[in-house]
Amino acid sequence: MNLDKLDMTSEELETFKEALKKEEFRKLLGEYAEELRDPVKRQQYEEELTLLESQRGVDMKFIKPDPGFVIKIMDNLAQKVFINVCSSPDIGAPEFSYKERAGVDGKVEKGQQCSLPHSFSPLHEEADNKGVKCPVYDVVFHPDTLARCTNPKFKEIVVNTAVEGVCTQFQVQLDRTSQRFPKMKFKGTPAECVIRKRVSEEKEGAFNHLPKRPDFPDLPEEKKTANKKKDKKKEEKKKPDDEPEYKIVYRSDVDMGDFTNDRVGNSSPSHVIVTICLPLHANTRDVDLDVYPDQLELHSAHYNLLLALPYTVDSDRGKAKFDKEKKELCVTLEVIAKEIPREMLDNLDQIPGPSLVEEMPDQQSTESGQNI
Repeated sequence: MNLDKLDMTSEELETFKEALKKEEFRKLLGEYAEELRDPVKRQQYEEELTLLESQRGVDMKFIKPDPGFVIKIMDNLAQKVFINVCSSPDIGAPEFSYKERAGVDGKVEKGQQCSLPHSFSPLHEEADNKGVKCPVYDVVFHPDTLARCTNPKFKEIVVNTAVEGVCTQFQVQLDRTSQRFPKMKFKGTPAECVIRKRVSEEKEGAFNHLPKRPDFPDLPEEKKTANKKKDKKKEEKKKPDDEPEYKIVYRSDVDMGDFTNDRVGNSSPSHVIVTICLPLHANTRDVDLDVYPDQLELHSAHYNLLLALPYTVDSDRGKAKFDKEKKELCVTLEVIAKEIPREMLDNLDQIPGPSLVEEMPDQQSTESGQNI
């Protein structure tokens, strides 16, 4: 076991090394590994996790990807990178639609648009033919998407989607001119990934088929009273400062067309950027971050944050980056734009309210954001 690659503090590493010297710990560790290899126990483990997440209003799925084909490509540091394009029926199927647009000469042109839902597995490393460790990314599509890759043009669209998705999701730069397709279906061993989504009200009954927790006998009244007193003491002892400091900044992509009279503008920013200070964390290994369309949740051993977002965001297209020097987690979320109806803009002058222009003192600048 190579302990140098574990993301642990020096104190944790020393504790782990000492524990490995004990036969009892090695035995328990081996039993735990055997349990994970047992398909029956693993299925039970997944069902229990799914049940717990459903009680929190979250739909969780374990994605088991099937091999498809491999993209071999170089990054900006001339390092080999492999992208496994694989499939799972739990990913959304491709969707096609026709759209009309005005051509150069004013004629209406018809074109087909396709939507290719996909998911990413965590980065892992595999050895190449020379034994050199290379980064590997797994991009999972629906089986119908891969089945259509017999069409060269459609396969090119899938490849572009996978490569661009890896660049965006993992913040890497890849050289498209070095792109190759080795004769293999998968680099390494397929690993499970997890997809979490907030359950809508229409789908709340989707988990009724799962086993329910057994009913335990009710506690005596004196026991209930004692538990309430304990809970009250715990609540009083709870530190009020477990919510981390954070800052919200808005970013807008300006289009000159928004300033013409013939186009209805959009008052929403393009992105919401939340910067969370985590001074007690050296990394994000023990930090649990969940993003939903209307809120952001962060939980760890030291901090708890439940933040209502000022705009509706696309929870599937967020990015998170941790600055180890500043010990700050920067979460960038894309806002789902909403166009303002023309009749609302025409009636704005009839709505009473404060002045839309605020006069600022000389030689003073403001930050485009909100400091909490």
